[in-house]
Amino acid sequence: MSPATSLPTSSERATLPARVRTGLGTSAVRRARREGRVPGVVYGGGKPVVHVDVPREDLDSVLRAHRRVVNLAVDGATENVLLREVTFHPIEDHPLHVDFLRVTETSRLHVKVPLHFEGSPKGVVEGGEFVHTLAEVEVECLPADIPESILVRVADLVIGQSITVAQLEVPARVKVLHEAAAIVCLVQHREAEPEPVPAEAAAPAEPERIGRKAEEGEEEEEGGETEKKEKDKEEKK
Repeated sequence: MSPATSLPTSSERATLPARVRTGLGTSAVRRARREGRVPGVVYGGGKPVVHVDVPREDLDSVLRAHRRVVNLAVDGATENVLLREVTFHPIEDHPLHVDFLRVTETSRLHVKVPLHFEGSPKGVVEGGEFVHTLAEVEVECLPADIPESILVRVADLVIGQSITVAQLEVPARVKVLHEAAAIVCLVQHREAEPEPVPAEAAAPAEPERIGRKAEEGEEEEEGGETEKKEKDKEEKK
């Protein structure tokens, strides 16, 4: 395993300004979004659930920088929070809602970290097909040790070779929670192309399916949902 990467301390973390939301209905949510703000909820740490909203530009900056733990400033009080879940618009891909989990510097967190595949496998040049079965892995670590991504070097893979979870290079203080033998990626023999089907025998085309947009009113019941999330998701200290 590679040495742990130096990550921002609490004083170096980005600060995300927030304000408490008093209106929780559909109209209040729409009004906040028209003002360029993203509704959210703060929970965990043995404290009450607080409904907030944050400036969308500031949240976008945090997301672009791959920040997972930030200092959330709510009405003059600042606390460390993990961006637990962000809901995006299905078409325009901007954030619609964000869940913040209160954490401390000693909280052991379970978070998903994306895998970054580097290189072009030798086996692909030889005619094989590169397949990755995992795009991210769940890890356990302290807030300061959350990696932005985990590098997977694939350039030396030949046909028939694979990389398992046990072979991932992760920081020393980060524990991967997947089975060690689970396959991350492999190079396999490319399957033969199927024979073309004559036009008269081809099956009729399926109509195009249109994706469902996120419901504007989903936040109306977020209080009850978040209470459940707090019990289910709050990490052990």
